[in-house]
Amino acid sequence: MPRYELTTDDELTRSQKDELARAITDVHVAVTGAPPSIVHVIFWTTGAGNDAYVGGRQRAGTYLQGSVRAGRDADTVSKLLNDLAAAVGRVTGAAAEDVTVALRETSTHLVLEGGRTVGEPGAENPAFTGSTSR
Repeated sequence: MPRYELTTDDELTRSQKDELARAITDVHVAVTGAPPSIVHVIFWTTGAGNDAYVGGRQRAGTYLQGSVRAGRDADTVSKLLNDLAAAVGRVTGAAAEDVTVALRETSTHLVLEGGRTVGEPGAENPAFTGSTSR
């Protein structure tokens, strides 16, 4: 947790995926203070058939959907949205109007990672931070 899923029309190169995974992780860590070891990034491609629709019509686009821990203030969420959109646009070359970022907030008691709870924002389980003290 968090889990980010990026969907693009065309397959990204390995280099782009590597750069995006780092950029998304870096943004999440910088904005939220979460440890990088809990940031997941997954890539999906709609392919040549362009299975993305907006308003009932096919539309090319780049979509980043993230499931993040609930409990952050509006300013933090706004910065996270904007910084993620900028990173995705920079790496993919997508215009700002073609990038959509959506976040879903999840209560931490609904998440188990590697058999352990992650903890509330700012009070992460030491198993994920490398710290052994609380």
